[in-house]
Amino acid sequence: MSEIAKEIKDEEIAMEVDIDQLDEGSHENMDLMGVGGCNNFAPSQQNIVEELVMSDSITQKNASTIGEVYHESVDEFGELTDTEIRYIDTSEMEKLDRELRHTWFTNIHVRQYFHGNILYRERHMRKVTWDELFIDLLYVALFNRAGHIIGHHPDMNGLTEYLLVIYPIINSWTLLTYQSNRYGVNFYFKVYSWFAVVLAAVMGVNCENIANSDPHENTSHPFIISFLIARFLYLLYGGLGANHQRKSYVLLSFMNFVASIPWIISLFVDAKYRNILWFTSMALDYFGSPLTILAYKVSSLKNFVNLEYSMALNIEHFVERNGLFVIVALGEVVIAFLFESRGAHVSKTFLATMMGILISFSLNWIYFNIDGTSFKIHAFRRGKFYGVIWNMMHTPLIGTIILFGANMAVIVEKYSNHQSLVVKNVGKASEATTNSESEVKNNGTITIKNEEYSDVIPVGARWCFVFGAALILLIFTIIQSCHISVIHSCNVARIKRTIIRVGISIGLGLFAAFGEKVPTLETMIIVAFTMIFLVSFEEWGRIQSKKRNGNGEDKKK
Repeated sequence: MSEIAKEIKDEEIAMEVDIDQLDEGSHENMDLMGVGGCNNFAPSQQNIVEELVMSDSITQKNASTIGEVYHESVDEFGELTDTEIRYIDTSEMEKLDRELRHTWFTNIHVRQYFHGNILYRERHMRKVTWDELFIDLLYVALFNRAGHIIGHHPDMNGLTEYLLVIYPIINSWTLLTYQSNRYGVNFYFKVYSWFAVVLAAVMGVNCENIANSDPHENTSHPFIISFLIARFLYLLYGGLGANHQRKSYVLLSFMNFVASIPWIISLFVDAKYRNILWFTSMALDYFGSPLTILAYKVSSLKNFVNLEYSMALNIEHFVERNGLFVIVALGEVVIAFLFESRGAHVSKTFLATMMGILISFSLNWIYFNIDGTSFKIHAFRRGKFYGVIWNMMHTPLIGTIILFGANMAVIVEKYSNHQSLVVKNVGKASEATTNSESEVKNNGTITIKNEEYSDVIPVGARWCFVFGAALILLIFTIIQSCHISVIHSCNVARIKRTIIRVGISIGLGLFAAFGEKVPTLETMIIVAFTMIFLVSFEEWGRIQSKKRNGNGEDKKK
């Protein structure tokens, strides 16, 4: 028995040495949206942190390396690299908050964070809550209001106004998502989100008149003031809950504050400087935080800001939230052109509407069924650079979908309003209304024609619609390339799929530039069948792979 006890004691000493090496290891691993940090703890406080780790919290898949650790999220998003997972006991986290006295709100605490090369997170997989889904409903209306700007004014002035409006709207949703992901959905978040939703509604009400030349009708000030208040609440709420990651949160939020300065200045200067100030803020906000995260790899910055802890994003929750937001954007597109369609029977208007539905369905298929399932390791798990790019690409993706869909809806509306109206019942012809100037009677059929209408899409609308589709495919390609993907078949490798997507995008761009004489219906048919071809090609590769493997699983690259 003494020999057995001695062997157990030796194993315990070896385990303690391994844990010490992990705790003293490199602090270079940081989350995708926070670069880490906290004040140095006293020894007694450090012990409290270590007590958060549950004794049975981890199962290693292959013990040869630290990164080969099994967690439920590994099955869906791939394995972590050079990172170990440990689970957080929520009650112990609240105890830590009280001991450190870093916040008055002990129920607002970070749900996951990095400490060196160890990821502390919840044991279970998080899902989107009903409260978050309700918040998304508001953005359907906001997207509709923003889409009216570019849909009814598809020119450079309309595009400028649209960009100035759509970025703050998307950003307000992004800030809410960050906080729900970091701290969870509890009573305090619901109070915070209530104020944020009200402010977003104010933005939606005032977004269409920010460029109105009449000072009494211009609503740029209430629009941007409500947005700035929402950003302030974001900084305040996160500061209350950051706790021992507070230094990380302050460093990350610094660029949010800097980016707000030009927006604030625009409230006090002449309106002619508004556009340049707003675009400056948008650029600082869009590139500032990601560059801060990536710049932390530079050793000089690490020496300047000594960060030990870093906030982390919950991968399954964040990916699901972004996916739902894409659905919201695509859903608004479908709703928009279905409401605008006037086709009551099988006609050219009906066919144009059906082409619009096929286009939207194809985009949904590519994002979720093809790109959303064809990766071996998700961009977040692949590395910091790829995760940052994946996250950044979703802002232009949402904006382009709304721009594309708004113009598709307007095209269908104008096409249906000016399309020849056929009334088979002569007795009811008086009930038909139109702006047309001539009527022709033939065998009991009355055809009301609009002789002023040209069945060609206007230049601006054609660019927004066709080139918008090309840009969406390019963004899809960039997002998909951030993952470590699977090979669908030997004949359809990743590089071939990328070349085909880029080639289709270039072709649609050329069509937007030189297809000014192509009629409306034919334009929609070309775009729709291009999308259907791409979906069919990608799915063919998946089917071939399953047949080759014989077990229904894609071959991993």
